[in-house]
Amino acid sequence: MKVIQIGMAKSGNYWLYTILKQILSLSGQWQGSFIQNQPLYAEAKKLTLSVKDQIDIDVMNIEDTGVYYRISSLPPHRIANLANYLDQSSLVWTHSPFCTRSLQVLSHFSKKVYICRDGRDVAVSAARFAMTPYKQTFYPNRFNTPEEYLENCLDGKARSWAKHCAGYLICPDIYWVFYERLLHDFDREIEGLLNYLEIDLSAEDKAQVKNLASFETMKKDSPDHLKKGKSGNWSSFMNEYQQKRFIEIAGSVLEVLGYQVNVSPPTATKLPVRPQSISPELLKAYQKNGVGGSKKPALLPRALQKLNRLIFQTLKAKKSEYPVKIEMQTSKGSIYLEACSPVEYYRLKTASYGYEKDFLVRFTGELEADDIVFDIGANVGLTTVYAAAFTENGQVIAFESDPDTLGYLKHNLGLNKFSHVDFVPWVLGDTEGQATLCPEAAGFVSGPREDRPVISNDKTRVQARTLDSAILSGDLPLPTVLKIDIEGAVVLCLRGGSKLLNAEIGDKPRLIFLKLYPDLLASFNSSSDQVHRFLLSKGYSVVWEQQRNAQIHYCYKTN
Repeated sequence: MKVIQIGMAKSGNYWLYTILKQILSLSGQWQGSFIQNQPLYAEAKKLTLSVKDQIDIDVMNIEDTGVYYRISSLPPHRIANLANYLDQSSLVWTHSPFCTRSLQVLSHFSKKVYICRDGRDVAVSAARFAMTPYKQTFYPNRFNTPEEYLENCLDGKARSWAKHCAGYLICPDIYWVFYERLLHDFDREIEGLLNYLEIDLSAEDKAQVKNLASFETMKKDSPDHLKKGKSGNWSSFMNEYQQKRFIEIAGSVLEVLGYQVNVSPPTATKLPVRPQSISPELLKAYQKNGVGGSKKPALLPRALQKLNRLIFQTLKAKKSEYPVKIEMQTSKGSIYLEACSPVEYYRLKTASYGYEKDFLVRFTGELEADDIVFDIGANVGLTTVYAAAFTENGQVIAFESDPDTLGYLKHNLGLNKFSHVDFVPWVLGDTEGQATLCPEAAGFVSGPREDRPVISNDKTRVQARTLDSAILSGDLPLPTVLKIDIEGAVVLCLRGGSKLLNAEIGDKPRLIFLKLYPDLLASFNSSSDQVHRFLLSKGYSVVWEQQRNAQIHYCYKTN
């Protein structure tokens, strides 16, 4: 039996892991470990992590660009052969949100279990956890108290939770376990889990699982990781504004899952449950009316509807139909990208280019024919292709450091016959040298630095440059437009271009397009406000801003 457990961080993942591990052991199921056979394992034993035996857990990251293994918060390593990985592992843990690769990876597991917890309690738990010695060692932040952390990170936590739940809510064949039901009705919740796993345990074995998975037992082993083991703490921790704000962002998903939205404190008599189905009519009603009395339309039902279509198309399509060349019309003529799967086809053809249409309209509307555009974080080339189409007398330089993604990028540019596009396989940061790709948390790790994980993987080492040094050395021209989409590392890229942005080495870029991820900026002791103040100090001002789930899109112009 191959089991994968899924859940957003601070949702009770370690609790579920303890339960599943005991069930598999007591039922005589084979238990294997991939991570214990890796060189990283011996090195990680030197570290003090968050929970007992944390280095023994097979943690997997499922990303659009690939599948990775890791230990806790340490940098991930690419899984080159998924079948070989699964031959050695029986129980896998992932925090990864739903992405274009999720269905493919999940299909390799016979059992899939999702752990869900009230998103408001998740946010409060994350705020408290951020102050623990473990988090301060591996991901120190600029906040002094849990209250200050929540004040600055609430919006990002709410969006991340809602997106995480919504993505897996419509996935087929996933069994949902609820934190609140484990607290208030443990025996019945475990019985349902055993039925799904198709495992019979004796009454004595069930009692042993309950004892080993009790809060008191687990608290003794991991005192910093487990704090209170209760539900509804958000009602006393969050102020009135924070409670209303969370509902504005994620209230629709709270309601779909049966959480009490306008009851503070919540009662234990009404417990959450995964709905048997989510009808389009129900989702449209949420989208139209919002929740919690808010007149603003709820954001997540729209995402749920699109994800529902994504799942349908993925299950319906045949592999032999791909890759598919997709034509997209612009005012400059047709441009092309290739979809290698039904999910990519959906993203490019159906979902307004991956929900990027507004950004692309604004971006191309500001370009001039002779612009020199740096597409920093080009990925597979969506923005690069558009930039090239609108700068026929200029130049586009696409920066993409991941080797696999760079291959797709070059292929997509080849479909369009552009002769004024160049590719650079660097990461752009605030130091010169080597960097380790870190796809989950913060773009890349260059260093060691005290605010980043310290274990690196030589297989993912890439060249790191700064904008200033590359321009001064003549390796890059002076750009007129920057587009930066590199997750938390955006702050490093901007620091490494301080001279450029101060016009000390020539004319500064007239436009800067940013995609900011507030949650990931925190990994670099930064924030959206800090980035904004930095650019204001360089003589830029915001002329356009748009919220997109956990991202914020900006356009800055010189004053």
